[in-house]
Amino acid sequence: MPQEPEPPQEELVYPDPLDLEQAVGEDPDGKAAWILLETYRWTVLHGEAPYDKVWDNREGYPSTRDVVAAFGSWENLWELAGLYDSYHLRALDAADDEYEQVLEERKALREDRQKAQREASRARKEAERLEDRLREMRRQVERAKEKAEGATDALAAERTRAERAERRAEEAERAAAERPAAAAEPAAPAEEDGREVELLEELEGAERFADALTDQLHEAHDRIAQREREIGELRRALGNVGAEGEEPAGAPPSEPATALEAVELARERCPHLVFAPRALESAADSPFGRPGLILENLERLDQLAERYLEGDIGGKVSELAFRLGLNWRGGISERTRTRHGKEYSFTYEGRAFELGPHVRIGSGQGAGSIARIYLALHPGDAELRRSVIVGHVGRHLPDSTT
Repeated sequence: MPQEPEPPQEELVYPDPLDLEQAVGEDPDGKAAWILLETYRWTVLHGEAPYDKVWDNREGYPSTRDVVAAFGSWENLWELAGLYDSYHLRALDAADDEYEQVLEERKALREDRQKAQREASRARKEAERLEDRLREMRRQVERAKEKAEGATDALAAERTRAERAERRAEEAERAAAERPAAAAEPAAPAEEDGREVELLEELEGAERFADALTDQLHEAHDRIAQREREIGELRRALGNVGAEGEEPAGAPPSEPATALEAVELARERCPHLVFAPRALESAADSPFGRPGLILENLERLDQLAERYLEGDIGGKVSELAFRLGLNWRGGISERTRTRHGKEYSFTYEGRAFELGPHVRIGSGQGAGSIARIYLALHPGDAELRRSVIVGHVGRHLPDSTT
C-alpha cells in the first residue's frame, strides 16, 4: 500500500546572535538581561510569551514597570526577543487549535450518537405501537371474515328456502290452471287457494330476508377491504419507521451569488442579528466560492441570537451553537489579540467593539475555499441593548497560524 506523502516541513530560520548592548544600550544593573532571561525561561516552560497579567501578579518576576523601563513596552520586548518569529510558538498555537477542534468534534460526535440513540428508541417504540395496532387490525379482519362467512351461509340457506317456496308456488299455480273451467264443476277448495297465498307470502318473505342478508354480506366485505387497506398502510409505516419524512418542497429560494449578497439577504431574513458596516465591507471583499453557505450559517446564527436576546440560553453558547450545526469557536487566543488586535476591532453605533466568537465555513486553503463570520456578543448596557453583532464576514482574519 503506497504511503501518503508527508506534508512539507517549514524551513527553520535561525536567529542572529543577540547584541544586548546595541538593542537596549548599557545595562549596568543587569535588569535588561534579567528580563530577557526570565522571558526565555517563561516561554520555554509555559509555551507562551509572558505578559502583564501573568508577571505582575507573581512575586520575583519582572513587572510591567520593569519591562517598560528597560524596553519601552511589552511589544518591544517580544520583538527584541524574537518571539514574533518563533516557529515553536506558532506550532504550539496550531496544536492548541487542533486540540480544541478535536474536542469539539468529539463532543459533536457524542451528541450525534446520543441523538441517534434517542431516535432509535423512538423508532422502536413507534414500531411496537404500529405492530400492536397491526395485530388488532388483523383480529378485526378475522372477525369480519367470520361474520361474512356466517352471512354467506345464512344467505345460502335462505336462498334454498326461497327456491323451495318458489317451486311450491309454481306447482300450486300449475295445479290451479289444470282444473276444468266448467261452470257446473264445483269451485276449488278454499284450502288450496289459501295454500297458494301462503306460499306466495313465504316466497316474498324469503326474498326480502335474502336481500337483507346480501346487504349485510356486502357491508362485511367492505369492512374487510377497509381493514386490508389499513393493514397495508400499517405495513408501509412499519417499513418507514425511523425514516425522516420530507414535505414537498416548493420553489427553492434563489442562492446568493456573492458573499455580499448573502449578507444583504441575511439582513432581511435574520431579525435577531445586527450587522456592523464592516460586515458588509468585508463581505464585498470576500472571494468565497460558496456564498450560500454563508447565508445558511447566518440564518443558524439568527436562531442562536434569538435565544441570546432572551437572556437564558439554558447552557453554554457553544453547546447551543453545536446543536444548531455551527462550526463554532468561542473566541481567539490572547496571543492573537496581542499581535493582531487592530484586525479584531470594529465600530458599531459609534462605539468600539472587539471580535471574538466566530463560525468557520468551508474547507481547504485560500479565501475562495474558506470563510469566517466573526461576532461580538454584547450583554447590553445603558447605551445599547443586548445584541449579537456581526462584525466581519469573509476572509480569515490573521492569527498565530497565518
